[in-house]
Amino acid sequence: MAFLDFLNRSVNLTLDTVITPLAVGLHLTYTSRRSFVGQQEGSTQFQLGFFGQFLFDSGTFLPPSTPGGSRGF
Repeated sequence: MAFLDFLNRSVNLTLDTVITPLAVGLHLTYTSRRSFVGQQEGSTQFQLGFFGQFLFDSGTFLPPSTPGGSRGF
């Protein structure tokens, strides 16, 4: 019967805000994996990401008008 001893830890953090006309943010991730069997190998990973989005307002769309009034179909 095999014996496994494994440790896995992770932390995630996301921050975002709106600065008109932009929505911007930051995403952080930390991951640590460790084995306590055999050579006791492990890994640590850190990731950093930035993201953004343009915010545009749209106007009112009016139907096209025909000269001389409206004609139905």
